[in-house]
Amino acid sequence: MRSNQGASRHNKLLLKTVFPFVFLLTFVTAYSQQRLISGRVNGINNEPLSGASVVIKGSAVGTTTNTNGMFTIQALPSDTILITSVGYEPSQMLVGSQSDLLFNMTGNSANLSDVVVVGYGTVRRGDLTGSVTQITAKDITKLPAANLDQALQGNVPGLYSTQSDRSPGAAVGLALRGNNSLAGNAPLFIVDGFPIASSGGVNSINPNDIETISVLKDASSIAIYGARAANGVILITTKSGKTGRNTFDVNVWTGFKSFTNPIDFMSGQQLADLRREAYQNDNVNGGVAVFRPEEQASLDAGTSTNWLDEVTGSGRVTQNLQLAFTGGTERTRILVSANLFNERGVIDNSNYLRGSLRLNIIQKIGERLTLYSNNNLSLLTGQGVTGASVLYPAYVGNPLAPIRQPNGDYYTMLIGAGNTPWANPVAYTKLIDNKYVEPVITSSVALEYKILPGLKFRTQLSGELDSWKENFYVPIALSANHEESGRVAGGFARVTNNTNYNWITETTLSYNKRFAEKHEIDAVGGFSAQQNRWERVQASASGFPFDLYGTWNLGASSGTARKPSSDLQIWTLNSYIGRLNYSFDSKYIATASFRADGSSRFGSNNKWGFFPSAAVAWKASQEDFIRDLGAFDDLKLRASYGLAGNANALGVYSTQARMSPASFNWNGVEAPGYYPSQLAFDNLKWETTKQFDLGVDVSILNRRLNITADYYLKNTKDLIRQLPILAVSGFQTGWANLGNLRNEGVELAIKGLIIDKELKWNTTLNLATNTNKLTSLGDGTDRIGTTHFVGEPLNIGARYLIEKIGIWQTKDAAEAANFGAKPGDVRYRDLNGDNKIDNNDRAFHGNLFPDFYGSFTNEITYKGFDLNAFFTFEAGRTIYNGLNYKLLAGDGYDNHRVEMLDRWTPTNPSNDIPRAAIGYSNRSSMASTEFLEKADYIKLRSLTLGYTFPGRVMRSMKANNFRVYATGLNLFTVTGYSGVDPEDSDLGNTQRAAPYPITRTIIFGLNIGF
Repeated sequence: MRSNQGASRHNKLLLKTVFPFVFLLTFVTAYSQQRLISGRVNGINNEPLSGASVVIKGSAVGTTTNTNGMFTIQALPSDTILITSVGYEPSQMLVGSQSDLLFNMTGNSANLSDVVVVGYGTVRRGDLTGSVTQITAKDITKLPAANLDQALQGNVPGLYSTQSDRSPGAAVGLALRGNNSLAGNAPLFIVDGFPIASSGGVNSINPNDIETISVLKDASSIAIYGARAANGVILITTKSGKTGRNTFDVNVWTGFKSFTNPIDFMSGQQLADLRREAYQNDNVNGGVAVFRPEEQASLDAGTSTNWLDEVTGSGRVTQNLQLAFTGGTERTRILVSANLFNERGVIDNSNYLRGSLRLNIIQKIGERLTLYSNNNLSLLTGQGVTGASVLYPAYVGNPLAPIRQPNGDYYTMLIGAGNTPWANPVAYTKLIDNKYVEPVITSSVALEYKILPGLKFRTQLSGELDSWKENFYVPIALSANHEESGRVAGGFARVTNNTNYNWITETTLSYNKRFAEKHEIDAVGGFSAQQNRWERVQASASGFPFDLYGTWNLGASSGTARKPSSDLQIWTLNSYIGRLNYSFDSKYIATASFRADGSSRFGSNNKWGFFPSAAVAWKASQEDFIRDLGAFDDLKLRASYGLAGNANALGVYSTQARMSPASFNWNGVEAPGYYPSQLAFDNLKWETTKQFDLGVDVSILNRRLNITADYYLKNTKDLIRQLPILAVSGFQTGWANLGNLRNEGVELAIKGLIIDKELKWNTTLNLATNTNKLTSLGDGTDRIGTTHFVGEPLNIGARYLIEKIGIWQTKDAAEAANFGAKPGDVRYRDLNGDNKIDNNDRAFHGNLFPDFYGSFTNEITYKGFDLNAFFTFEAGRTIYNGLNYKLLAGDGYDNHRVEMLDRWTPTNPSNDIPRAAIGYSNRSSMASTEFLEKADYIKLRSLTLGYTFPGRVMRSMKANNFRVYATGLNLFTVTGYSGVDPEDSDLGNTQRAAPYPITRTIIFGLNIGF
């Protein structure tokens, strides 16, 4: 017995000592065999596949690929690495003796890029019946941008962008498939299911936080957003945490701006010669030119002031720092990111800063309930003075005018002999204090409950707070001449605060079911309620004893009392939605959607609008007879038709009867009073756009060439516009639904893998055309003033011009006299032959919109190197460059282009540049083709060269990604346009405005991930 007990004790001792030792030895041996494995995962067209799941097969150890498709993971030689990603067949590889693994993923039967985000859900790419362009994080971040608008430029066929304001943080004008209204043409932005109502909410989005953007274009995809979708819908999905290994990524870059003015200006001496000649030509002051003493002093000293150079500078720094942490388990996924973007403008004292924090959480609660929470806090700040007080005088300012007075103080106005004094742009940039701060908070919480397999209930509550505050102060030295503040003495201070509150709740029930092998349905239905509240308060004062207070003590003013102002605007929207997708045999697909919107904006008899749509698609490549051809990897035909509305074409209270204040004198005392200022328009309703779309998706050559083409026709009816009404009513104008317009166009996207070896070359071409036409005004008239004309594009009045046909020459003096002109003056076409040039000689010239536009991207990778060249282009558009009306005036008072040196003289009979003259006597003041220029261009918008370090370097750093790169922005533009940039907007002859300078930026950046 004792012997058995002893053996038992020995066995226990063995278990307690030897077995743990053996286990420890085995563990240490295994661990010593583990090493850090690097790998790259390629997807379609051998492009890096980001976000793919990387796990050791049979274990819970895993990670995900970064934006360059790279990963690192600790593994044994005997381990098998398994890669999975939505839309691709799983791929696995034994580690063995390898340290660097390469996975080339193959698309599964469902289709590549499997899931596309659409309204209120997702859909497999192969089952998509509408026209949707989806761009990824890689597309967005290839062009370092201050905001989302800038990041979208050139990436989407049919999305036309213009950016004449290039000041720090400035937004880009976007129009999707043309302009659909006389007002309100911006697309609807939706972030993580939340319709953003304020511009600050869109600008607050950090482009680095975006996972995908889906641009919905045709009626089938936009109709489910109803009354606000006629101009297209842009769905933004932000990044979320990934299951597997935690990651920490850093993206930091610094850019240096340079500015080269494409306009060459005259020197002071050249300007003086021009003025003398102008006085002689027009016999002003006996032909003797007048110069102010300050101008004469500049001439005597041989000095000139280039005002644009004085208010601009090169080497201005733009910086971006992005930190992001992602991680998660099967039950909890989290993303935390922080971003700081700081941009200094080339105009002195102009800058923009955006700081943002994001927290996105996905939490499973039990087996059926999931919580989604997306939260973003941003702070936007900026400062600077541009516009009429800086940019315009910087371009046209007299080069003979000095910057400072003899005592060292700034001249507040430019000294000159001309009748119109301009502000001193240097003084205004240095002394005026104009700053804004804008905190923006957006947050959404959603609960999703799986009731039954395929049946899900989801409810989401989202909110936004956007508070914009501006402090504007004009110091005592400038205020008496500061036009924008009313030329008041003693300084001018103004404080403005706009606050926007936006909330929405949405509840949906969705069902997805495949049955009888060949049938599949995907349905969603629900309702939403949204309210937006906008508040504004503004107060101003003048007459301060000193500048110390700035805007922070309005009560210290002694100037004329100014009434503060405030405003409140509230609108609500209630909606019901529904969509049904049906697929038969994975070949034939039909989609029907419906939305009913009730808006507080519209008349009491038309509060509700109804927006149905239908679409069909045929996956022809699934047919045996197409398969047998062996030509197509994918072939799908699509067609859709439906309705969408435009609620933003009308103000919040435009349909309601309104009273406005009108004070009156009561025994010498101001007494409050009110008067009816607007009638009620109970029958006013939505603008409705009916759209037909026909598309084709083609993939050939083993998916190395992919083509998507769309033709669309959009007809908008019930245009909202103001009409004159009978004076007996007591009102001058009223609102009505009258008029129709049409947009028609073609879009083409081509993606190709040109070379697929160790060196890979991918190329993408986006091309679009659009024709816009006002087809009817509904009341039998053919125009709205001189702005809109039936049968022509919207705003064609800007191209209703008299035509310059040359310069009157000496031999034509007698004929020129019939028109009140003389040799050297601009000659215009007399359309009606009445020997005078007036409004009856106008005709349409040029185009407001391009004949076609697009982008061209080339990406080349070789080993660790990557090169990306991104071009944008357009052709057929013209710009009215009215700034030349001043810069080619010929009077020598203000700044002039050097082209004026080639002006007409009897010995230089130019047929392009008129003679020197005073008071514009050498040309008509009417808008003419003289200043209408072609704006065709090809622009290298960005060029990036990067290098990703090999796995051995990353392993030594314990990193899974390490890339350095250099990017050049706006490196060159090929154009015949004589202005600053061919993307500028029109400028009228006497419009006191000028474009913000375009800059070239060189960026150096680093991406590193752990």
